[in-house]
Order: sequence, then structure tokens, then C-alpha cells
Amino acid sequence: MMNSRYAPVVALGALGVIVVLVLGWFLAVSPKLGEASEIRSRAEAIDGNTVLIEAASGQLDALQVALNEVPDFTPAIELNAPSARSVTALRQRVSEAEESSGAQVYVWSGGAASAIDGIVAEPETLASNSVAGLFAKGPIDLAEGAAQFAPVVKATTVAGPVVERLYGVPISITVTGTPEEVFDFLTAVTDAEDPVMQFATVEYASRQSDSPALPGVDDAEDGDVIATLEGFTYVLNPSNEVLDEDALAPATLPGTSPFEEIEGSSGSSGD
Repeated sequence: MMNSRYAPVVALGALGVIVVLVLGWFLAVSPKLGEASEIRSRAEAIDGNTVLIEAASGQLDALQVALNEVPDFTPAIELNAPSARSVTALRQRVSEAEESSGAQVYVWSGGAASAIDGIVAEPETLASNSVAGLFAKGPIDLAEGAAQFAPVVKATTVAGPVVERLYGVPISITVTGTPEEVFDFLTAVTDAEDPVMQFATVEYASRQSDSPALPGVDDAEDGDVIATLEGFTYVLNPSNEVLDEDALAPATLPGTSPFEEIEGSSGSSGD
């Protein structure tokens, strides 16, 4: 049995060993375990992040393949809504349709261009937002003080138009003739390969031999019709480029004086 005189010394010595062991744990072993746990957590985060990025990359590759299979709509857009319209070309088309069909154009008019409100799309319906979501997760930067990852592509959160800067120019054409002639005229100006305009309404009315005369067109015969075609021609992202920069050509006169009587005219009642 230990001498009672040494018992306190032994107890204090054992307590000192325990204190040293505890301090050693907190000062040496515990930080290492905490550091190891942090490293393990970051390793797991990196592994998970890598899996997400690889999955997103795979989806992007699949979307690229699908995008490559989408038809090129550029020719259709340039045909139906170019960046510039030639009024002269439109007149020529109408004139050719009139000549080939036998119908007669009574009135042709155009209005001022106005902006067309595009279809408004909600953010959740946009395919671009689905693609942007694939960029939301970026690589983990292990460097100290590294800035937080900011995706280059961000999803939009507000509704907006699918198409902007689309303008429509209203056009109205009134033609007369037989039903067959008017139908042929309509077919000519709505040629899918080169339409004069996008028609919205077509109104027919009959013209009989006793119908009032219309200036500039032949008198009606029984069974004739008069049709009014209304619609729009469109311009997308209109160009401000000046197409004709040549100097104006000198005006020509029918004679030596603009007041000279024109052959075949009835003359003027005043001097």
C-alpha cells in the first residue's frame, strides 16, 4: 500500500498528466482533426461540383446538337420582314400582277409605319433561361480571398417581347374585274416566294353594268366584282442607310416652256 504521505503527490502528478494530455488534444490533435474534416468537406464539395459541371456540360453539348438541327429561318425573315423595303419594287409587283391577271387597280394606298408589339414571353418559358441555368454553378476556387463565382450568363427574371423593332406599314389595294381576274390578281400578290404583303382582310362586292363609273377603270359589266385587299408589309430592325446618294437629275420639260400646250389637250380656260 502506498504511503499516505506520497498519495497527494501521486494524485497531483496524475492530474498533471491528464491536463497535459487534454491540452495536447486541444492544441495539437483537435485542430488537425478539424482541418482534416474541413478538407474532407471541401473535397466532397469539389467532387459534387465537378459532377454538376460535367452534367451541365453534357446538357450543353446536347443543346448544341439540337441547335444545329434547327432550320435556318433567315431567308424567311428576310423575305417577310427585311430591314428595308423598296417602294418601287412593290409598285412593280402590283403592276405585274395587274397586267398578268387582267384585273384593274382602282386604288392603292399605304399608311405610316407603326411599331408592332411583340409577343411577350414569361421568363420560365424561355429556352435561353434553361441554358443560363446551366451556368449558375461554377468551379470552386480554393485560393484564399478568392471572389465569389459570378456566372457570365444570367437568366432574365422579367417578361419581355420575343421580337423588338418590328414595324408594319399598312397597305390597301382595291381592284376591279371579273371574279377570275380578281382571284388571279390576289394569287399573284400573295405568291409565297415573294409576297407583296401579309393580307389581313379581303372584301368583295359585286359590280353590275349599271354600277357607278369609277375613274381610271373600265365600266362594269354584269358579274364583275370589286375587291379591297388590306394588310401590312413588315420591316425588322430597319436600316437608316441611304441607298441613293447620286445627285438629282435635271428636270425635263415637254417643250421649251412648262406652260406650252400639250398636243391633244383641250387647253386652259385662262391665260
